[in-house]
Amino acid sequence: MKRFLLSKLLPLIGFLLLWQISSLFFNQLILPSPLAVFGKILVIMKSLTFYSALLVTLLRALGGLIIALSLGIFIGFAMHFSKAVSALMHPVIITLQSLPIISWLLLALIWFDSSVIPVFIVAVSTIPIIILNVYEGLKEVSGEYLELVTFYKLDFRRCLQGLYLPSIATYIISAYKIIIGLCIKTSVMAEVIARVKQGIGTEMNLAWINIDTAEVLAYTVLIVFFTFATERLLTFIFSGTLRNYQ
Repeated sequence: MKRFLLSKLLPLIGFLLLWQISSLFFNQLILPSPLAVFGKILVIMKSLTFYSALLVTLLRALGGLIIALSLGIFIGFAMHFSKAVSALMHPVIITLQSLPIISWLLLALIWFDSSVIPVFIVAVSTIPIIILNVYEGLKEVSGEYLELVTFYKLDFRRCLQGLYLPSIATYIISAYKIIIGLCIKTSVMAEVIARVKQGIGTEMNLAWINIDTAEVLAYTVLIVFFTFATERLLTFIFSGTLRNYQ
C-alpha cells in the first residue's frame, strides 16, 4: 500500500494540483481546470455515441493489429529460413521504421477510402516491430535442437509447436505489450486526419472544431484509460495463450 502511494497516487495528486494551479493563470479556453475536464468526461461517458465510437476505433486498431501479426509472423519465418528473403526484407524494414507516420497518412489519403486508412496506418506502423521480434526469436533456436529435428525427421507442424513457437513466444509477448498502445493511438490519429465518419478521432475532431479544449482533454484522458484497460485485458489473454508454448 505504501509503495502504491509513493509510486502511483502521490505523483498523480501532484500532477493534478500543478494542473489546477496552472489553470488559474490561463483562460479556460486555453487550459481548463481538471474539474472542468472531469465534468466533460462524465457527460461523454453518459452518451451512447461515445461507446459506439470507442468500439469502432478499437475494431480498427484490432484489424490493423491482426494484419500486422499475420504478415509479420509470416515474413519473420520467411526471413529466418531464406537468406535471400532476409537480405531483401532488411532494407524494407529499415525504410518502414524510418518513414514518419504522417507520410503514410498523406499517401493513404490518396490511395484509400477514409474508413480503411486507420487500419492501414496501424498495420504499417506495427509490422516492423513484429517482424524483427519474430526473426530475433527464431535465431534463439538451439543448433542442437535443429540437429535432433533433422535426425528424427520431424514434420514442420511438430517443429512449429514444440520448437519455433516456444522460441518466439517471449518475443511476441514483448512486442505485443509495446504495440497495443501504439495501435490505439495511431488509429485515433488516423481518424482525426482522415476525418472518418465514426470513431474517437471523429469526436475529437468535432471538439477541436468547436474549440472545446476541455472536451479534447476529456477524450485524451479517456483514450489513455481505455488504452491501458485494453492493453491489460488483451495482454492477459494473449500472454496466456502464448505461455502454453513457453
